[in-house]
Amino acid sequence: HLVITNGTKAHAVAGVMGGLESEVRDETTTILLEAAYFKGQTVRQASRDLGLRSESSTRFEKGLDPQRTKSAAERAAQLISIYAGGEVLSGTVEENHLETSMNVIHVSTERVNKVLGMSISKEDMIQIFNKLGFTVGESNDVLVVTVPSRRMDITIEEDLIEEVARLYGYDNIPSTLPATAGTVGGLTPYQVKRRKVRRFLEGAGLSQAITYSLTNQHKSTAFALNPAYKTRLSLPMS
Repeated sequence: HLVITNGTKAHAVAGVMGGLESEVRDETTTILLEAAYFKGQTVRQASRDLGLRSESSTRFEKGLDPQRTKSAAERAAQLISIYAGGEVLSGTVEENHLETSMNVIHVSTERVNKVLGMSISKEDMIQIFNKLGFTVGESNDVLVVTVPSRRMDITIEEDLIEEVARLYGYDNIPSTLPATAGTVGGLTPYQVKRRKVRRFLEGAGLSQAITYSLTNQHKSTAFALNPAYKTRLSLPMS
């Protein structure tokens, strides 16, 4: 499990729970404020294995924006200054080994309308993406959408299409039946002849019965016109 240490001793389980020595007490006057980003999978594994649930672990498990770590620390320091009378020192110490970048997704208006079965204009799509805080560009009738890092759930063009449907309104999507190519039914020559024979025999007073005949070999020979005829099936059930 990932922990926060002073170089020799662990002081907190990263993203899950702080330690006894690092907690804030009534006599605390100096605070070292740490802001970090941890992968949700790592935090969830530690929280489950140790049986520790906290607001911190819940937030990390759902995913946080890695590009807002520094601004979150500055905001926390500002709140301490406003509501606790704290004196915030200038400057920060930063260690960053995480490479983050905006996710850029290409999607065409034709693709969006084909999936949704609608005819939404390109202008309406751009307006929807702008409402979400996405940056939109155009390249040969293709929308180039830059997704901010806070929306980790948007990774492929189908995710963008879902966002368009969600903000445009699911109730506005028309209900239609799928278009299928119909085929003309008919009987094969064998089926036609078979039905003619059946109607002729039924008209002559005959009827056909197919049953599972359970009998012995001696009785089955009584139905043979010639004792040499084979009257038993090798696989009667099939």
